[in-house]
Amino acid sequence: MSGTRVSGVHDTQQFAGLTSWSLVSLVGAVPVWIVVVRSAVMSRVVDGGIFLSVSAGVADGLTLYEQIWDNKDPLFFGVMALATIVNPALSFFLDVMWIALAGLGAGLIARMVMSSDRALFVGLVITPLLMLGPAYVPGWTNTPGTALVLLSLGLLARRWAIAAGIAAGALAFVKLPVWPIAAAGLIVVLVSPSWRRTGARALVAMGVTMLASLGVMALLGWLSGAIEALQRNRQYALDVANYFGFDPGLLGRWSKAFGDWPAAVWWSALIAIAMVLVASVVWTAVPSFRSTERSIVLVWAALAWLGTAAVLGLTYVWPHHIQALYLPVIASVIVFAALFPPRWPFAFWVLWASIGALLVSGWGSPQAWQQKWHERSAAFDIKVQEIDEKPIDARLLDSVPLQDVTYARLGSNDDRGFLGSVRGDAVLACPQFHLYDFSPPEAFAEALECVQQVDAVIVTDAFTVYGSSSRAPYATPVLDYVQANFTCLRIEDRQICTRTPSL
Repeated sequence: MSGTRVSGVHDTQQFAGLTSWSLVSLVGAVPVWIVVVRSAVMSRVVDGGIFLSVSAGVADGLTLYEQIWDNKDPLFFGVMALATIVNPALSFFLDVMWIALAGLGAGLIARMVMSSDRALFVGLVITPLLMLGPAYVPGWTNTPGTALVLLSLGLLARRWAIAAGIAAGALAFVKLPVWPIAAAGLIVVLVSPSWRRTGARALVAMGVTMLASLGVMALLGWLSGAIEALQRNRQYALDVANYFGFDPGLLGRWSKAFGDWPAAVWWSALIAIAMVLVASVVWTAVPSFRSTERSIVLVWAALAWLGTAAVLGLTYVWPHHIQALYLPVIASVIVFAALFPPRWPFAFWVLWASIGALLVSGWGSPQAWQQKWHERSAAFDIKVQEIDEKPIDARLLDSVPLQDVTYARLGSNDDRGFLGSVRGDAVLACPQFHLYDFSPPEAFAEALECVQQVDAVIVTDAFTVYGSSSRAPYATPVLDYVQANFTCLRIEDRQICTRTPSL
């Protein structure tokens, strides 16, 4: 295969083969992965609590989107639910797996254009550090999305077409917005005659995986709800844009992103794009650098940037969405690292690649990274202690003096993953247990209809304030019904309310 013998002294080694420099990479990866483990534990706060509750409900047999609801993609919750079944603590550490898969994918891509020892360093050291950039939030959906794009392209880079297609097909149900990037990456290799069969097999495997996934979702009762969730997600992006007062079009979302993200991030993005442009000139102008494999990696990097720009223009809302940039940044670093002459010493290459990674990491300075590391490391022990926590909502339900109780929860993303600790005879009757002040009127109407059927209601102060916000016309009827028909006891920042017996 053309383009694979660019690795110099070690060009006969396979990706998994160990050289003396490969051992250096393995040793150097140890502190990196200590950083990963201490940074990647999901917290129970805000959206992390929502994900923990939904996955625990699915693990307990609730039908996703029908009996328990959130707007994230089905396989994201399916993986979390499986982890919960094996051991509830595993769901807190899933990002370690996703980051490892991202490193594997990036390393396999790098192996197309550099030696095995260098590719190992890219996969084990550079990629995880870039995944833990300044906007990284443990356990949220950007990380598995980035990981599966890299993994699908990396598997294709090794011509493992079926595995690449399966990873790309799964991606559509883990993080749909970035799936077109992976799909386009499989399609572009069809241009090369030597890659056409591999690309076609990967695309077939992707299609089969997606069809099989749809069939499994239909059997589980998730399919219609998942389709509705897609429609609601589009409306959600519009509702939040209107709530914050920015144009929901492409230019409006990009403008919002420019205003939200610090200058260091944008400088990093510009440098990363420049890396790809420089590599495209060098690899085109210098005959000895030309190869099909280098062209494919360049095209994948370009697709990552174009696709990410499109995703942000269509969906950007929150500052943590900056994590979408980690995919094209990693692709850019692979290209940059491959510019280093293959026969020059490995130690010099490590310095070259590390400087490039630092320039595009978004930190701006080593001091910024060090400060964030201290914050994340300090939070590690707290988050680990939270794993065995029984959240207050579950404890409040324990106090309801009824058997086989049906309940609703009127709150926001302040649930701390309560559903995993709820008593066995308590049934969540209202699927959407978290609402926001930008939630559509229909969501509040559904909550009002649902609370009329339950024995108990948890009401948090985060929901109560909606009665005096822009959502007051929709939240007030719900609050008034609870006040008129339930007897409530306040504990900390929430109330446990039981239906008042009829006279």
